Amino acid sequence: MKDLRGLTALVTGAAGGMGRQFATQLMEQGCRVILTDLDAARLRDTAREILEGGVAFPGSIAGLIEADLGGSQGCIGIFEKAGELAGHVDILVNNAGTITYGDFHEVPPERWETLMQVNLLAPMRLTHLFLPGMLSRGSGHIVFMSSVAGFIPTSQGTPYSCSKFGLRGFGMGLWGEVRARGVDVTCVYPWWVMTGLLKSPEFGTARVGRLPLPGLITDRPERVVREIVTAMRKGRLHCYPGVFAKGAWLVSRIVPLISRQAH
Repeated sequence: MKDLRGLTALVTGAAGGMGRQFATQLMEQGCRVILTDLDAARLRDTAREILEGGVAFPGSIAGLIEADLGGSQGCIGIFEKAGELAGHVDILVNNAGTITYGDFHEVPPERWETLMQVNLLAPMRLTHLFLPGMLSRGSGHIVFMSSVAGFIPTSQGTPYSCSKFGLRGFGMGLWGEVRARGVDVTCVYPWWVMTGLLKSPEFGTARVGRLPLPGLITDRPERVVREIVTAMRKGRLHCYPGVFAKGAWLVSRIVPLISRQAH
């Protein structure tokens, strides 16, 4: 399997539950991590809690970057600051994301437009910025956090599903361009994960059913990221972390599915 020791990894959305696990587990693998998030205070708290957690990691935190992925300037700022902090980035983890719940026509345009910027355009922009350096070095890895909603359309989470379908297609197409040039791509399709996204607001009159028995049908960020890191080390294009994600993929290959609830 691929050895990640000594590599520099940049993680977006690093102040959330998944981002924290990416930081922790990549440091366990010996990576230097650069953490980015819109919320600078939470980002600092996350970094402090990781470093003060009593675990001696072989890796380290190379720096923190406050950035808004809702526009191109935030992505350019991340690229420039990462260069100052580490020289180059070997692993780009496109983890940041947002979601809206409700019937599409009742979701304010500014909300779903921002969602598309953060979930889809930001990963494309960051890839466009960081990929040339990876190709010139003949090595690199880009991770795209899609979703089960990236292959099963989700009613009342339509913009989110659209962004994740798009991210899946972008990652697969990119893989075809770069796999022979030393750069790996991994597309990830989690089921519901216990993070702050599950508490996103609803819009309009539709009531999106909340999760019953969350401890049974949701997954934990640490377990999901553990599978993702393994998929990265094995150079896998697709990763379906957890039994529910794997089951949904297998069933979707046989029976077309349309979910009434966002994932």
